[in-house]
Amino acid sequence: PGESPVQGQGPTGRLRVAIDRFAAVAPVPFEIIAGLSILYIAFLYPFDWWLASGGRRDGPAGRARGWVAWLSLPVGAALFAAAAWGIGQRWKGTSWRSSQTDLVDVDTVTGAFRALSLAGIWSPANDTLTVTAAPSAALPVGPPRLAVSWLAASGRGMGSTDAAASHPGLATGDYTSSPGLGGLEGVPIAADSSRLFETQWTASATAPAVAATLRRGAQGTLTGTIENRLPWPLEGCILLHAGWLWDVGDLDPGGRFDAGVGRGPRSLAAGLTRRTTVKDREVNERWDINGVDALRILEIAGFHDAVGGSGYTALEAGRLARLDLSPLLEVGRAVLVGRGPPGTEWTAAASGAGAVPSADRGQRGLWRIVIPVGGGAP
Repeated sequence: PGESPVQGQGPTGRLRVAIDRFAAVAPVPFEIIAGLSILYIAFLYPFDWWLASGGRRDGPAGRARGWVAWLSLPVGAALFAAAAWGIGQRWKGTSWRSSQTDLVDVDTVTGAFRALSLAGIWSPANDTLTVTAAPSAALPVGPPRLAVSWLAASGRGMGSTDAAASHPGLATGDYTSSPGLGGLEGVPIAADSSRLFETQWTASATAPAVAATLRRGAQGTLTGTIENRLPWPLEGCILLHAGWLWDVGDLDPGGRFDAGVGRGPRSLAAGLTRRTTVKDREVNERWDINGVDALRILEIAGFHDAVGGSGYTALEAGRLARLDLSPLLEVGRAVLVGRGPPGTEWTAAASGAGAVPSADRGQRGLWRIVIPVGGGAP
């Protein structure tokens, strides 16, 4: 519900597309496919037909061409099949690959963590997978409540959960949820294809993420400070409250931001939509409905109403509407948004290939920390 009529163009669909991208894995260019097809057709006709027609003539030369015609078809078909296989290996690769993106929410009022993590696995061979997820060991949280599930398009389209045509060798394979719903076991995966997974977990914080003394000032602006208490930096931070946005920048561990010092706030909608001035006119950066920046998709979906909703994105939030924190900005809360390490660790193993390599450790997740705002200056 809420997705665009064109499958995959809504926020959830674009997020699936963003996750379904792997290093060193790319579609074979159409020019190569078309060129190989034309060469194969030319081989069958007129080349092989010319050999076969010559073989019907009398004499040693005709008989020789006849024998060549009998051999050329299977040999040629084998050569073209080998070329197609080699091209596929060149563009698709022969290694297991994985991808991941995360959204981590922290409520400093209740001390609750909530994380959404999406993962993809690319397979070079037919196999079955065991996939599990857990909060990162570095997070200051207690035992989580967690469940792992598919991240798949609904319906009967290609790659959807109820696709009309399934892989014949894998369609009868059963998979199960692991005890506690923390993973999936026996998941079938076909060669040169991917599977996408989703987990959402909640847990209680064992240490504060930030220390803040924010208070509401005149016209809804803020005074006070925020100190990063996490053991890692938060990069490219912004602070949102009411209709205002502060450019915080990077916050190292122990780093502090003072909302009342330096450059003041700007319009929240202008900041999130990356509004710029062109010839004395303010222009929003147009939302790219075909974009594949997963963190940008999560950022806009997470404040969808605040940026103007479908008036800006031309799409409804769909399933991602549950992530929208826009209402909190008007009820005495500020939200610090930044990029940091992923909050979830995925583990995957293939029955025939052992452990699947983890996603790039240099990847980032989107962090949102909800901070209470006092009623006014003392």
